[in-house]
Amino acid sequence: IKQFIHKAIRTPRNRFLIYDDQYGCELEDLIGANATRELLNDEIPRVIKEAIIYDDRIESVSNFTIQQMGDKTYISFSVTLVNGGTIESEVTI
Repeated sequence: IKQFIHKAIRTPRNRFLIYDDQYGCELEDLIGANATRELLNDEIPRVIKEAIIYDDRIESVSNFTIQQMGDKTYISFSVTLVNGGTIESEVTI
């Protein structure tokens, strides 16, 4: 599940024909869109949730922390699984 989460977030949505239109994330487009910090703080959780929530093993995605340091954005969040487990995940863009 950790591998799915990481790969789904790192793969740009609709860029590779091998994947269907549900797979991938629009995070790369969002970061490159010259958006305000406020917009990014609202949209980053949304696009990450959309990238992984359709997986039957995932119940919810929450507890987002977004930090900007220089030209990097650090994102951490919790993924609650349908079996009751929790996975803490991090992404750096």
